[in-house]
Order: sequence, then C-alpha cells, then structure tokens
Amino acid sequence: MERPQPVGLSRGRVRSERGGDRAAIAAIEVGFFQRLLETTALSGSQWFVVIGLSLLAPLVIGVDRWLELRRALPGAAQPSNPVVSAVGER
Repeated sequence: MERPQPVGLSRGRVRSERGGDRAAIAAIEVGFFQRLLETTALSGSQWFVVIGLSLLAPLVIGVDRWLELRRALPGAAQPSNPVVSAVGER
C-alpha cells in the first residue's frame, strides 16, 4: 500500500508570499505609497491585531494537516469502502 505524501507549500510559493507581505507593509508605512494608495500608518496595537489575525489562518491549516496526517498513519483504522464512509451508511 502506498503511503500518502504530506502536502505542503513549495519554497518558491513561500518566498512569493513574503514578497506580498513586504508590498503590503510598504503600502501602509512608506509615505509615497500612503499618498498614492490613500492609506495611513498603523499604530503598534493595530499592528499586533494584524499580525495576530494573519497567524490565525496558518495555525488552522497546520492543525488540519496534522489531523489529516494522524488519520493517514499506518495502522490507523481505514474504511473498507471509502464511498460508504464518505456518504454514510443508510
């Protein structure tokens, strides 16, 4: 039986997301971009809210992946008929 491979982000995609973060920070903090995009600088407490909320999605995704990997471990109870388990017995 072939073991499922964990799904993750490629390094290239992570790098591109970091670039997006830098662009968002520049749009909020750099004076030229503030005037161009009509944004204002954030206070320290506002940045804490932004950072806290931005960490929420990766945390939920990580917990979901961890649960999926636990279910996929060898020796875990696997349904004999995946269609029945997905739809439910009637």
